[in-house]
Amino acid sequence: MRISIVGLMAALMCICVSATPATAQRTPLVQASGDLSVQQSFMFDLDNGAVGSGPRADIWFHAVSSTERYLEPQGATLLAAGDGSDRGFAGCAIAQYTATRIALANVPIGSFVCVRTGEGRISQFRRTAGVAQDRLTLRFTTWALNPFP
Repeated sequence: MRISIVGLMAALMCICVSATPATAQRTPLVQASGDLSVQQSFMFDLDNGAVGSGPRADIWFHAVSSTERYLEPQGATLLAAGDGSDRGFAGCAIAQYTATRIALANVPIGSFVCVRTGEGRISQFRRTAGVAQDRLTLRFTTWALNPFP
């Protein structure tokens, strides 16, 4: 029996392709995303990208003085500063969260913070600029409660 090299290669490729599991990465569904400009001493909600106080607010931009400022979780919201890197949904889903406030001085421009919102969603924001005219600017993404339906 003669087997051609081309036939053998085709058979091997067929076996390898059929034995490879489907590993397509799924993109998690986003609930809300965008840019926020938050006046100091105001609160913001990452579930819908709104600035203002109320029972749904996730974080208070608390200004004790012009140099002492904090990001304080509200209600059931939790924060995870981590190393400031872009962890995305997968990294934020397994982050170590705390209800402890974070000093704004420990969140340099360009760094990311993971959030578990008061409504239970995973979120991440990036500080995009310094505090100018007493405003904090950030870009956020909040993923859906069921990100992989």
